[in-house]
Amino acid sequence: MFGNVVSLGLAVSLVVPQLAWSQSLPTRYDGRVVVSVVPRDAADVAFLDQISSDRWSCGGPGPGGTVDYLLDASQLPLLNKRGLRYDIAIPDVQALIDDEQAQINDPFRPRGFFDSFPTYAATSSYVDSLVAGFPAFVTRVSVGYSLQNREIFAFRVTSPVPPAAGSPRKPVVIIQSLQHAREWIGLTSTLYTATQLLATYPTDSTVRDMLDRYELLFIPIVNPDGYEITWTSNRYWRKNARTISPPVQVVGVDLNRNWSVGWGLNSGSSGAYNNDTYRGKSAFSEPESLAVRNHILGIPRVAAFVDVHTYAAMILRPWSYQYATPPGLPGLARIGQAMSANIKSGTGRNYP
Repeated sequence: MFGNVVSLGLAVSLVVPQLAWSQSLPTRYDGRVVVSVVPRDAADVAFLDQISSDRWSCGGPGPGGTVDYLLDASQLPLLNKRGLRYDIAIPDVQALIDDEQAQINDPFRPRGFFDSFPTYAATSSYVDSLVAGFPAFVTRVSVGYSLQNREIFAFRVTSPVPPAAGSPRKPVVIIQSLQHAREWIGLTSTLYTATQLLATYPTDSTVRDMLDRYELLFIPIVNPDGYEITWTSNRYWRKNARTISPPVQVVGVDLNRNWSVGWGLNSGSSGAYNNDTYRGKSAFSEPESLAVRNHILGIPRVAAFVDVHTYAAMILRPWSYQYATPPGLPGLARIGQAMSANIKSGTGRNYP
């Protein structure tokens, strides 16, 4: 989730905005580690959630299943005392932040757009450059506004080929990222995907067929306020910028837990505002999740919805809040298997 972005050459000429290369990050993570724990049952998961408010991975109890948590190194004896098996996945979280910042601030690194991470402003400018570079293919859209009045912008990508059979609009595939503010590379991956589709449309028949038949709606920064926090004050901030008072303090709501399906359950979310999975006071209590929902409800033909997250190499499908078989499981499994196979063939990585 917090690794380097590989420098990628694109067969397209774009006007690329300047990135902001340095920001101070006063919140430090000295002495913090990330552990991969093997919980034996739900009681172990409850214990882990009690000693850590920040679960980094999706997962639950079960033989061989692991869950990753951010802990203070001084808490490791608690795991030993309980008899839990664990590995230290990240031995020094602050060192990870320091290394990332050193690369961002390195004056000798290449400065192409995909050689680092873009700020909110740089992302907005990049979307405008796509509109300018591909006016027949790209349209900028405003989805709504955040708590701090930042625009949640999106952009549509499709070819000029009209919808089939006289339909008013092609089926829409929605791809969004940065519900969780700290997952920077999810944003970069989303922008890169859109750029590659545009760049290869003239030469790749699969891409051409896709954009001729479908409209892709990219929402690159669902959580703009939280993303700003990760640049200015806390690199691993996950939630939005919801405040409580008195005293006035930013506690944040996990936008990924603020949707209505399964809202209010403690299996994967929390009612405690100091927890990183705090779900908010009610479903869609946050303007960011409400804006995305309302925009989606206004689309007549939604063919698919992809929510990009970037911790752990996994392809997740419904349901994540309960152990139950979702409707349309064969189709979801088929799509997931195809995604996994393509990732494996292209990168050698296993995404179960």
